[in-house]
Amino acid sequence: RVDEGIIENPLALGDNILKEPNSDAVPKWKPESGKNPAEPGLYVEGDILFPSRDMARSSLKHPSLRWPEGIVPYELSPTFNDKDRAMINNLIEYFHKLTCVRWVPRTDDDDDFVSIENNRTGCWSFVGRIGGRQRLNLHSPGCLKNRGASVHEMMHALGFLHEQNRWDRDQYLTVHYENVKPGNEA
Repeated sequence: RVDEGIIENPLALGDNILKEPNSDAVPKWKPESGKNPAEPGLYVEGDILFPSRDMARSSLKHPSLRWPEGIVPYELSPTFNDKDRAMINNLIEYFHKLTCVRWVPRTDDDDDFVSIENNRTGCWSFVGRIGGRQRLNLHSPGCLKNRGASVHEMMHALGFLHEQNRWDRDQYLTVHYENVKPGNEA
């Protein structure tokens, strides 16, 4: 069972949650490995970073973590190739089609924005609007192999955490341990 205190107060996880992106997260990852680069295990729940103790303490409730009027200014790293850029633009159109959130190219007037990067540090994001330049990493090609991993990280930038770690999740799911590979029960 997930401890409600951890969800309400991520600092219950200890100082370990205050991480910086780490290039050691995916040193041996290769597209043909079949492994998900979003799950290197070095970040909170695999892919979440908190920028400070204060932000971790109030990450789920603090109004300043919301993007005003659902508008998210962004910029793309020049390290993405044309195919990657097309995929990211497709993801943004997907958001526009299904949600009221609007990802818009950053202008000089935007102090707070998401910088979508392509560093060899895995797939990860900060949670919610943190202020200033906010990094979201989509390591190509792994994080852009399919829409799921990229949308997942973009949802973190909007302020969403992992549903499977909600404090009330055990009321809504049953784990069939007979279907879990030995050694993966935890």
